[in-house]
Amino acid sequence: MTFIGSIEFLRAAPAQSYADAEARAGLRALVGGGVVEGTEVLVIDLDKCVHCDKCEDACARRHGHSRMNRKGMVVGNISIATACRQCQDPVCMLCSRAGIARMPSGEVYITESCIGCGICAERCPYDNISIVSLEQEVEERTTWQRFAQFFSKGAGKELGKRMLPMASMKAAAGPLNIQQPLDAFGEIRKKVAIKCDLCAGYNNQACVQACPTGAAFRAQPAQFFGSTEEILQRRAQ
Repeated sequence: MTFIGSIEFLRAAPAQSYADAEARAGLRALVGGGVVEGTEVLVIDLDKCVHCDKCEDACARRHGHSRMNRKGMVVGNISIATACRQCQDPVCMLCSRAGIARMPSGEVYITESCIGCGICAERCPYDNISIVSLEQEVEERTTWQRFAQFFSKGAGKELGKRMLPMASMKAAAGPLNIQQPLDAFGEIRKKVAIKCDLCAGYNNQACVQACPTGAAFRAQPAQFFGSTEEILQRRAQ
């Protein structure tokens, strides 16, 4: 579901409607905002988006709490949604409890060791990690909600989860499952970090799959926008 293209997508706006100054400001935002330092971002085509929020709803249905916000940095006719960008060198992973880890395929995810201390959220310079109460998470997955989701348009598209590898069964790296029975470690865990992990363990990405107009898509920043060096060269022109 990843789009691999070029920044020419931005230049497709009718009549080249963006002034040079605005274009340079957009390029500056891409660099200053760290977008090009990510390995995968959620992009919203504002010409197609109808603001239905189905991307956020699908994320919440799948994970119990939305891990993204479709509103984000606007550059030209696209918006970089507020969601983890799977940074090339993520500072959030400096966790003393190994509560956050990276899969060989690149997805940065919250592990079973997370105790919700909030350090990773503080370290994320883009505010893409949130800390929530486990009680809040469980309440949002009540029996009624699980029943009602079957009557939501597109709910069936959030299926397809498969288990991810875990190092061991006790407070070790692995996908966090808030529905599991609490052990002694679980009893002291009151909060947990949540972030986009590109729907690791599923066969699709809920936000992209649920978009009715095709406005939401995933892009690799270095290929879609160009490298930092290329962007700086364009700014200098």
